[in-house]
Amino acid sequence: MGKCISTMCIGSGNNERQTELGRGTNRSRMRTNPKALGAGDQPTERAALVAKTTSTVLPRLASVETPERNGTTVELLCATKDGTSFHRPPTNNGVANPVNETAVNKLFDCYKDRSYHDYSDDVILSEGTTRFLRDLRLDPVEFSVVVLAWAFNAASMCRFTRREFSHGCATLRADSLALLRANLAALVLQTRHSDAIFRNVYHYAFRWALDPDGPRSLPVDVASPLFVAVLSGRAAPDLLRQWTEFLEAAEVRVITKDSWNMFLNFVDSVTPDLSGYDDTEAWPSLFDAFVEYERERRSKHSSD
Repeated sequence: MGKCISTMCIGSGNNERQTELGRGTNRSRMRTNPKALGAGDQPTERAALVAKTTSTVLPRLASVETPERNGTTVELLCATKDGTSFHRPPTNNGVANPVNETAVNKLFDCYKDRSYHDYSDDVILSEGTTRFLRDLRLDPVEFSVVVLAWAFNAASMCRFTRREFSHGCATLRADSLALLRANLAALVLQTRHSDAIFRNVYHYAFRWALDPDGPRSLPVDVASPLFVAVLSGRAAPDLLRQWTEFLEAAEVRVITKDSWNMFLNFVDSVTPDLSGYDDTEAWPSLFDAFVEYERERRSKHSSD
């Protein structure tokens, strides 16, 4: 996949084996906390977690069955063309599609890559994604874009298949840009208020950002802005800034899935002054290196 709308969209790169700082020196230490191991990605765990949080954030909500969520439901406040909330009528299988599929296909066609002529294979690629996000009034590096991709169940950055696009529009109950903007904003708000849904989005972001043809880790130039996009508003700004500065200063090359997943637990449990960090716990060695680096930096700064 070619370079796209920001550094968060990755090129095809090379397939050289890359290593994360300290990887292999402390890998036997693993958290026993299921959340730290990304248990929210497991179907039964995910369904149970999200079930606990439904109907607690926004009033007048209607259930949405999200793609590939293994029965997990997300309660979403949806607008309709007359400005009222939408309540999906039941069908034989309990789920109805509230969108006009013809309108959705026409919307997709506005952005699809013109080099594809087979209806079953056509896709929106980097140029179309750029225009799509611009028309939705979204900054490519903001959290809303990650939530949009999650709702569409996009397999990779800067690419939407027709199936993903149609499924996403059905999930958001939208067949126009105006409805997409309104209902995405509601889902973003709810995601920020629901720890269960946020964790689903956070874990999804790593898979979404992977190069389909590359290694199963994220280059730091992709991971660093993605950390900022997903965790801004959740992690303490100073801690997030210190982390990204460390990744650059220490010349960390890649972020593994374990480190990505566990960093959410790290920012939830460690204060900006790092007083809550216990190096006897089973943190990845990369986190140990970060805390040591930051404490040394602060000590040197205070002595100057």
